[in-house]
Amino acid sequence: MFESFVLGMVQGIAEWLPISSEAMIVLVKNNFFPSGISFSKIISYAIFLHIGTLLAALVYFRTKILNLLKNIFTYRKLNIEKKSELHFIALVTLISGIIGIVLLKIVERYELFFAQTTLINALVAMFLLITALFLFVSESYTNDTRKKPLTFLQGIITGIFQGLSALPGISRSGSTIAAMGLLGIEKKRALELSFILSIPLVLGANIFLNL
Repeated sequence: MFESFVLGMVQGIAEWLPISSEAMIVLVKNNFFPSGISFSKIISYAIFLHIGTLLAALVYFRTKILNLLKNIFTYRKLNIEKKSELHFIALVTLISGIIGIVLLKIVERYELFFAQTTLINALVAMFLLITALFLFVSESYTNDTRKKPLTFLQGIITGIFQGLSALPGISRSGSTIAAMGLLGIEKKRALELSFILSIPLVLGANIFLNL
């Protein structure tokens, strides 16, 4: 019970920061609550904890989500900007889902390689540094603040970055916001899109892991 409380609190705090909540869960679980379960199972547990974040995002962005659902059913009447947003979300979700599944399968296949606590800590630390580098580069990049239709290329690249977040230490929000910033998407819009994108990804990941 205490372990669940601590891990839930870590998830609740870390998810809204670009520091990879998955990494924080893995580090806390691996170092303070060792139970002998495999690295892939720890990752799966961390992904399961994202359901709380999904629910929070659904509540906070409920108006935006309802509008997106409405746009799906009135697709033919939409302007280019709204259509491009739907295309962007679908494309990012598809690409990141495929990459995430492949990465999780690789971790499962080479499970024995990830058996040592020290190695897991080192890998997570390395991925956190990569996230920090993403964010540092994107912060130094000045983009256009005008709202423009989202492109397929932006969707593909953002999808790749989000897919890499299956690795603990690569922050999903941090990497997607950094990618969109580098691609010229205004920061406020990138932040909103990042959390919207988390909803289908987390839902799909938990369905896949429980099949």
